[in-house]
Amino acid sequence: MITAIGVLSLLRSVAALALPVALLAVLAARPGPAESAFPGANGKIAFTSTREGAAEIFHMNPNGNGQVNLSNMAAAAAVRPSYSPDGSKIAFYSNSDGNDDIYTMNADGSGVLAALTSAGDNYGPAHCGAMIAFVSNRDGNVEVYTMNADGSSQTNRSMNAATDSQPAWSPDCSMIAFMSLRDGNQDIYTMTATGVSQTNRSMNAAIDDSPNWSPDGSMIAFGSTRDGNPEIYTMTATGGSQTNRSMNAAGDYTPAWSPVGSMVAFSSTRDGNFEIYTMTASGGSQTRLTTNAADDFYPDWQPLVDADGDGLLPPEDACPNLPGPASNQGCPAPGPPAVGGIAGLRDGPADLASRGSDSTTAGYAPPVVAALAGLAVIMAGAWYGRRRWQR
Repeated sequence: MITAIGVLSLLRSVAALALPVALLAVLAARPGPAESAFPGANGKIAFTSTREGAAEIFHMNPNGNGQVNLSNMAAAAAVRPSYSPDGSKIAFYSNSDGNDDIYTMNADGSGVLAALTSAGDNYGPAHCGAMIAFVSNRDGNVEVYTMNADGSSQTNRSMNAATDSQPAWSPDCSMIAFMSLRDGNQDIYTMTATGVSQTNRSMNAAIDDSPNWSPDGSMIAFGSTRDGNPEIYTMTATGGSQTNRSMNAAGDYTPAWSPVGSMVAFSSTRDGNFEIYTMTASGGSQTRLTTNAADDFYPDWQPLVDADGDGLLPPEDACPNLPGPASNQGCPAPGPPAVGGIAGLRDGPADLASRGSDSTTAGYAPPVVAALAGLAVIMAGAWYGRRRWQR
C-alpha cells in the first residue's frame, strides 16, 4: 500500500521539482543506486530496463550497441546491477523468492546464486569483491550493512536511528559513501568499511543522494536538487569543490563513473522517459545510449582487468583466473541463468523522479493514476509491487 505520509512526501517532491507532466512517472520513491567504480579498462555498462515487462538487468557496449538481457528472471524482477572490482560478477537484488534479497551472478548472466540474504528486505547492493554492502530494514529501520560475498557475517555498519541507504565502496574497499537523513535532509556521508568516522560530506539543505566513488578514489559523483531540479554533481572525497556537471533542465540521476575515470554514465528524463546517457567527467559530450520506449536506468560500468597477468582482458581471456594462453581453452561452460518466481518490483524509473524520505510499506499495490493540480502522477506500475521510499 501507499501511506498518506508517503503521498504527501511525494507531492512535496513533485511540487518542489516542478518537473514537466510528460516526465513524471512517479511510483513511490526516488531510490538511488550505490554501486562503486573500480579501476580498469572500460567494459560493458549494465543497467535495469523494463522493456520486456518486468525489470531485468541488461548490459551493452559503451557506445550503446549490443544490448542484451542478462538476468532473464521470467516473472520476477532483477534490479540495480553492481559489478565486482574484477568485472567478473554482478550483485543485484530481486524478489524472486517473494521478498527483496541480494543475489549475485556472473557478468554474462550465468551462475545465479541462491539469495544471500533472508531477514527483512534487502536491496541496493554494492559489490567489492570479498565484501558486499547493502541496505536492510531487518533491525526496524533502514541501515547500511556489509556481508562477505558468500552471504556470511551480515553486520549493521551505519547503526543510526535515521535512514541510511545507498552504499558505495571506495576503490580500495576501505570506505563506504552513503546517503543519510540523520541531519534532517538527505546528505552524502562517508564511513570506514566497519562503520567508523561517519561524516557528512555534502552538507547542503537540498537533497543529495546516489553517491558513486571515482576509480582513483579522489572524487564522488552524486545527485542533487540544489539548483531546482535533479542534476549530477561531483565533489572531492572530503566534500570540496561541489560542481554541477549535467546542467540540464530535465531530471538527471544515478551517476556511475567509468573504470578509466574519464566518463560518467547516468540516467535522464530529458527525452521523455528514463534513458542511459554518458558524459565526460567534466560534463561534456552528453550522449544518449539507449533509445527504448520503456525505461532504462541504474547504470553501472564494468571494469576489465588482467586478473591472471597473461596480457588478455575479458572477453578474450576466457579463463581470467588461469594465466597463460593455454588456459583460455577448455573452460567449463557457464550454466543457464536462474529463473525467478513471482512478479512485482518496488524500484523503478519513477523512483528516480521523486525525492521523498525513506519509509516502508508491507503490501502490494495495483497501478494507480492520480491527477493533482494538473499533474499526472503514476503511483504504481504493472511491474511494481511493494513500495519503498528512497531505496
